[in-house]
Amino acid sequence: MNGITLVAGGSGFLGKALIERLISMGRKNIVSMSRNEGEAVALKQRFPQVQIIIGDICNPWDVKRAMMCADECMLLSAMKHIGLAESQVQACVNTNIIGTMNVINESLITKPKVLVFISSDKAAQPNGVYGCSKKIGEKLMEEAEKVNPSTKYRVVRYGNVLMSTGSVLCKWKEKILAREGIVVTDVDSTRFYWPVSQAVDLIFHSIEYG
Repeated sequence: MNGITLVAGGSGFLGKALIERLISMGRKNIVSMSRNEGEAVALKQRFPQVQIIIGDICNPWDVKRAMMCADECMLLSAMKHIGLAESQVQACVNTNIIGTMNVINESLITKPKVLVFISSDKAAQPNGVYGCSKKIGEKLMEEAEKVNPSTKYRVVRYGNVLMSTGSVLCKWKEKILAREGIVVTDVDSTRFYWPVSQAVDLIFHSIEYG
């Protein structure tokens, strides 16, 4: 594809891995939109060919500006911290539901070939604010595909990605390097992880086979 690929949330952990993959695939026209200025500048220094937009999916104007020429949209932007989502519900709703609606509503106008929504395993039988917000995002994507069959609406659910932002592994690493003890809830507990390369693989798998 020689058109423009928009990565909303491109300066995050998964976003940077996705952009690196897109470049390795020969994509020339990549746009990253994120609200973290420092991370966006660092992304530009690492990948000079990527256009950066400082913006927030909560702002319809920012979404319109970013999506106006995009042929392919990857919606990675989200409030992901489970604890903060419980204590700051409105902020979570604004980003994960209203922000998702802003992107979907703009897609009904611009009709990109593909819109991929990154969800979470917490959306399966959700019992918290974060999981519920992602479940609603998934349902909005399903509804959008009925309204706009010109766009492929795809949903990808992620589990635990190795060393992702906020991962308990990152916290454990800091503790171990500092020779401090680590806390686990149960010595017999099992937690499954996959590398970020496989997480990116799933995005392209969903586009092709979704």
